[in-house]
Amino acid sequence: MLGRVLAIEALQKKADKKAIEAITEALNSDAFHGVRSVAAEALKEISKDDARGALLASLDQENAKARLAVVRAVASYFHESIPAQLIALLDDEVNALIAGPAIVGLAPYHTPEVEATLLEELRSDSHSQIRSIASFTAMQKQRNPKYIAPLISRLTEAGELYESRDYGTALRVLGTLASDEEDKEEVREFISSHLSNPKDTIMTAAVSALGILNDPKAIAVLETFDVGKEENPKRKAVQKALTDLKSGQKPDANIKTLREDFLEIQKQNREMQEQFDEMKKRLDAQDEGEEGEESEDAA
Repeated sequence: MLGRVLAIEALQKKADKKAIEAITEALNSDAFHGVRSVAAEALKEISKDDARGALLASLDQENAKARLAVVRAVASYFHESIPAQLIALLDDEVNALIAGPAIVGLAPYHTPEVEATLLEELRSDSHSQIRSIASFTAMQKQRNPKYIAPLISRLTEAGELYESRDYGTALRVLGTLASDEEDKEEVREFISSHLSNPKDTIMTAAVSALGILNDPKAIAVLETFDVGKEENPKRKAVQKALTDLKSGQKPDANIKTLREDFLEIQKQNREMQEQFDEMKKRLDAQDEGEEGEESEDAA
């Protein structure tokens, strides 16, 4: 097995067409899932169109560990062909541990299909709510305020299904989603309602979420919040949140636009390549015709 792994690593350094084909062969035919996982990682690191295509064609791995490695490798690429493949995988994937990275892998793509999928996964029930929690992460990365109402609804109706840590993550996601909105009242009030939660993890997460929300109206709430002595971790959370709120710093809100522009450029480049290929075919055909005429004249 070690020899096969070393061979893949050597092929990865070459990263040419033949090397990619050889690695792909190992990914789809090696008897040991560990070697296939190394092959998936190699195709991820090569980061070329051929490598991406090989990974997309290899998503249907019987072994769960190998399939997980391929999904993670695919999700590392950014290309307009990827979301449809990941959504199709999610329709059939029963292993939540594999579905999770696929869901997070949808985050860079701001399309109606991705939005619908993330909302569906938000409402899903899986082992330890892994799929739903993965949708939290994807929504946070997208920073789309359309997710605010569905997320509040999910926490209100099924909040007891989540561990305190994961529920707290959802509160922070809400803070992120609403941080660039003008009207933050609904989110501020929902998060503030958890400041008296008996579970320290949720209460502290609510404090942090208010800091992320970037709503000056939350300052007064936090300043009157009694969390005990100076060394109390809750007090430190409050102090950090207050510092964040008073600094008024906002995260970059241009990521979505940049990703959409990049996809549009990819599309335009592909269309230009198709036009170039068509023009080349016509010129080649014209050259062949002229050569035929010259041959007839010479005869």
